[in-house]
Amino acid sequence: MPTPDLNQQRTNQIIEAAITVFTKKGFHQARMEDIAKAAGLSKGTLYLYFKDKDALIRAILDRIFSMEIGDLQAALVGTGTAVQKLYAFLDLYIAEGASLEPILPIMYEFFGMSLRRADVRDVLSEQFYLSVSIIEAIMQLGVMQGELRPLNTRNMAITFMALLDGAALQLAYGISLDEANEHLRFSVDLLLEGALFPQA
Repeated sequence: MPTPDLNQQRTNQIIEAAITVFTKKGFHQARMEDIAKAAGLSKGTLYLYFKDKDALIRAILDRIFSMEIGDLQAALVGTGTAVQKLYAFLDLYIAEGASLEPILPIMYEFFGMSLRRADVRDVLSEQFYLSVSIIEAIMQLGVMQGELRPLNTRNMAITFMALLDGAALQLAYGISLDEANEHLRFSVDLLLEGALFPQA
């Protein structure tokens, strides 16, 4: 039985290989044999870690969203006002965007799959609403502290997430990452300025 460290190392090795293969071939064309080869493993060893492509899809989604959730949780417990916490998260999100850009083709494919497959939709929905709940908690804090107007914080949090997703989608239109990030900051500014109490 592999040691825990080796087990995690192998898991990461396989996920990285799967991301490479899925990005190049797409989910439907990619085979488990292709992923095993890219990982430098036998197909039998691969199946010890992941029983099929669906298991790999879940692992990749978990990896992608764990970074976002971690950044949001760090913002929630960090110092500053609610708006400062949201901008702290936005700064982290943008800073990490360049590292995630190569896997955007996979994300777009996930979104397409979610319209046809309930299991993929469930994973995306779970991660989306977890992010929304953390953003909502930050906004509720702002309302309680008198920083933000008592608007519907759930709707505001969903709108905030929609801005993030919309910025990522702009890359599919040929808009550069820098431009998309500029548009994202502008949109977040508008959202949060509209939620702030007017200054006397």
